[in-house]
Amino acid sequence: MTMPSQADWVRWGFLDPERAGLAATALESVRPGLAQMVGELLSSSADPDQGLVAFADLAAAGDVSGFDANQAGWQQLALLLGGSIGLGRWSRQRPIDLVAVTQGPSSLTKVPDILAHVLASDPATQIDELRWAYRRALAGIAAADLSDPDPLASLELTCEALTDIQDAVVEAAIIIARGLVPEAEKIRFGVVALGKVGAREANYLSDVDVLYVVEPAVVEGESACSAAEAVRIGTALAAKVMNICSAYTTAGTIWEIDATLRPEGAAGPLVRTLAGMRTYYESWAKNWEFQAMLKARAMAGDRSLAQGFVDMIAPLVWTAAERPGFVADAQAMRSRVVSLIPSVEANRDIKLGAGGLRDTEFSVQILQLVHGRLDERLRLPATLAGLNALIAYGYVGREDGAELAQAYRFQRLLEHRLQLYHLKRTHLMPTDEAGLRRLARSVGMKEADQVLAAWRTSAAKVLRLHQRIYYSPLLAAVARIPTSEIRLTQEAATIRLRALGYGDPSAALRHIEALTDGVSRRAEIMRQLLPALLGWIAAGPNPDAGLLAFRQVAEALGSTPFFLRALRDEGRLAQDLARVLSTSRYAASLMQRAPISVEVLLGGEQGNLSQELADVVNRYGADPRSAEIIRATRRRELLRIAAADILGTIDVCAVAQQLSELTDATLEAALTLARRSVEGAPPMAVIALGRWGGQEMAYASDADLMVVLEDSDDPEAIRKGAKV
Repeated sequence: MTMPSQADWVRWGFLDPERAGLAATALESVRPGLAQMVGELLSSSADPDQGLVAFADLAAAGDVSGFDANQAGWQQLALLLGGSIGLGRWSRQRPIDLVAVTQGPSSLTKVPDILAHVLASDPATQIDELRWAYRRALAGIAAADLSDPDPLASLELTCEALTDIQDAVVEAAIIIARGLVPEAEKIRFGVVALGKVGAREANYLSDVDVLYVVEPAVVEGESACSAAEAVRIGTALAAKVMNICSAYTTAGTIWEIDATLRPEGAAGPLVRTLAGMRTYYESWAKNWEFQAMLKARAMAGDRSLAQGFVDMIAPLVWTAAERPGFVADAQAMRSRVVSLIPSVEANRDIKLGAGGLRDTEFSVQILQLVHGRLDERLRLPATLAGLNALIAYGYVGREDGAELAQAYRFQRLLEHRLQLYHLKRTHLMPTDEAGLRRLARSVGMKEADQVLAAWRTSAAKVLRLHQRIYYSPLLAAVARIPTSEIRLTQEAATIRLRALGYGDPSAALRHIEALTDGVSRRAEIMRQLLPALLGWIAAGPNPDAGLLAFRQVAEALGSTPFFLRALRDEGRLAQDLARVLSTSRYAASLMQRAPISVEVLLGGEQGNLSQELADVVNRYGADPRSAEIIRATRRRELLRIAAADILGTIDVCAVAQQLSELTDATLEAALTLARRSVEGAPPMAVIALGRWGGQEMAYASDADLMVVLEDSDDPEAIRKGAKV
């Protein structure tokens, strides 16, 4: 087999054919034909040039005869070395390890037993063996991930596998540390994972956020030490665990453990007892700290002690949304994070930037925390699992939810590929052409501009949906209602409704039952809306009539996707609708006659009514539908004016003027239609009088007018004019 030509290297996607030729010579010295095979295999990798150099270095560093040309291991190795320069460097130190993890198909569901391997090692080398075992496991996951034909579909499996090795590393580090810290046997020591690791959705280089919980060990029914001593020993043990994971040795490092989400942050004690944790979170914790605890999970060490913390914090997490200012604080915190991003990075940050991963995660979490107080189906720590539950139970629209999930998966995949290449924690899109091309190829695209455009499109979608969900007034309104008032007995509900201002609580309960009964998506969404809607309707002058009108409109539009979606998602629509229906029987009656006219509450200025109605007449002519559409349009515009009047977006003078203009347009269309029905109808004009003439009409004003004919002396013209 001949050596590949420069044309071959270019065809396979190599950018530097000359450098490729030099590396190929080294491969040919190992096995004839190896350069051709490796070049073809690397053609589907993220960085063929770097992958070929890594192959040559690997061949020079050790024996690769363990690879069989007919095995899938060659393909996995090519994708691994072309997708991660970091793992390529490691492979030169321990080539035998890389051979081991790429023998045959890898599985994301089977993680090597790091713990067993480390504990079987010589105690003097256990810390270094932990580093090698971690990277070997990481390479196995990366090999399976990079060779997966649909990495977006298997994203959760990849994240879970990465979480498993992080759990195993911390577990092994605790066991090693216990042998190095005096008196460690006197304490129970549990580690609680937070953030992405807590939710089992880790990245290749995730922040490993943890809390440490300690208690005195119990020996023969007696405490082995005091609580204060347990904290002292636990602090030394935690520090040693963190050092084992983060310190650099000849075998490299793993990652840093971050304990700054603990009570009082970096200024607080590194470890606390369970009682100390309870005191802090019940008395001193800020709103954002409960959001951080949403993903708490027993991770390592004394799992029952760690689980004790998780069980203790859960009730506080799921009632946190009713704390004063919870939603406003969460919104302000997200805005503050965006504002602190350096300006040169703001448009490149996949994680923290506007439309990035954090926007999806915060949108899901805020909905979970507000609605999960009652709906335990939403109490899921992982973002995609939580989003799927929100979609399934009607809290997020199907289309919106699908867009959000798709964008989140894509952005997580970009994050994974960026971190995997250098084995560095980064969330920034590359700025150089080579970096963008490499990223594009790693996610199945060919050109740099493709991945850049796809990322920007995903960010725009996320930002639009995040702003709709995260800043919804409905969300804040539901959060302000105490859980005890949402979950009421019928008797308590009657008392509560009467206190809100409903004169007939029994009738109100019947309306509520009719709206929320059943397992349909409509009933699910109504159960979400009504706690806030009842308060908004009660704020109007006639709550009973408002609730009845809302039920009638909802029943008329209940099967219309627009109505339910708009109520839940479209900003202030639900609040405005409640106010209009409970304020004006007239507006309610207009809406009940044509429920779809609720769309006018979405806003918009009065259009060119004269032209709109003229188009109707021109299209339908003498057809009875012309008159029907003219009347329907008039009712729609009356509702729009009335709603704007009630909501205070126009003043009394504007109301009078718009009512007058509506009468102008209606009479213009009616006159045109009537003249067409009378053959030889004479030219005629309508003169507005009274309030209409002065453009100061009220809702119940008569349209006083005078009709003038062009030829008032012609009896036939007068007769036909009268007929018109």
